[in-house]
Amino acid sequence: MATTGASAREWLEQNGANAPIEKLEKILSSLQQKLEQMDETNPELQGILDAIDEMEGFILHRQMPDAAVPIESTSLDSSPTEQSVALDTSQLGDPVLEDIIALEGEEKQHKFASLKQQLGLTTIKAPVKPDAGQKP
Repeated sequence: MATTGASAREWLEQNGANAPIEKLEKILSSLQQKLEQMDETNPELQGILDAIDEMEGFILHRQMPDAAVPIESTSLDSSPTEQSVALDTSQLGDPVLEDIIALEGEEKQHKFASLKQQLGLTTIKAPVKPDAGQKP
C-alpha cells in the first residue's frame, strides 16, 4: 500500500470491509513506526500523516459503526459542507445595558469609596520606593 491519504482511502475501499481489524491495526502500527523514523523534511511525511488519519478513521468507524461521524469526515482532504456544520452566530451572553451606569466625577469617587469600605479597605497605600542609599 502506498503511503498517501488517497492511496490509503482507495485500499480501504477495496479491501477494508473484508480485512480483520487486527490486520488494519497492524498496518496502522506500521505506518506510525514509519512516521516515527522520518524527519520533518521528508517529502513523504504529509502522505504518511494522511494515510494514518484515513486508517484511524476507518478503524474507529469499524469499531463503532453506530457513530454519528461518517467515515468521509475523518479525511483531511474532505471539507465540511453547510449541511454538516452550522455556524452559531447567536450572542453568547444577554447583557442588560440598563444596569450599566456611566458615573461622573464625584459620583465615581463616592462609589469607589463605598466599594472600598465594603471590602474593608479604608486606605490604599502606594508602594514606597527605597532611596538609592538605603537597602530595599
